Order: sequence, then structure tokens, then C-alpha cells
Amino acid sequence: MKTMGWCDLLIKNKDIAVMDIEDLDALCRATDDQLLALAHGVSGIGNLLACTASNSETGLSPEAVKNIGWMLESLGGLISNLSDTNSEAVHQISEMPKARKPKAA
Repeated sequence: MKTMGWCDLLIKNKDIAVMDIEDLDALCRATDDQLLALAHGVSGIGNLLACTASNSETGLSPEAVKNIGWMLESLGGLISNLSDTNSEAVHQISEMPKARKPKAA
């Protein structure tokens, strides 16, 4: 039985290659937005960890640290794959004939 991760849920490069310009533009915007949200979330988790770890009264349990570590590893993989997806969409847009590219606002 195959185990699927977050990365398996993302669109594949072969599917990006056949998208029209509107879909590619939407994909670029969506991945940019998600990358920003994930980066801010990871930063917030880092801040929370640092503040909590420096509190000698409550601190963090080893189990909580382990769970946060596994979550951060998973988020790192997702961020990397979202970035790859965004790069492929940008590449596909750059390869389109100029007549099909969106006009700058």
C-alpha cells in the first residue's frame, strides 16, 4: 500500500506544461500566496519555540518538540515543492509565444 504525502497532492510538471495562460497565471499567484503564508507560519513557530523554550517554568515537553520537528520537516518539503511548482509555471509562461502572454497592467 502506497503512502501519500502533501507533495503527492501538488500538480505535476507534465500537467503544468499543458495549461493555458490564465491557469498558469492563477497557479503562479496561488503558489506565491501559499509560499508566503507557509514562510510566515514557520517563522511564527520558530518564535513560539524560542519563547517557550526560554521559559523555565513551563518549557516544552520532549514529545511536543518531537512533534513540532516532524511537522517542520513536512512543511519544509511542502514549501520546496510549492516553489518548484511555481518555477515550472513561470518557465511555461516564459516559453509561450508573446502573443499569448498576458499584458502587463
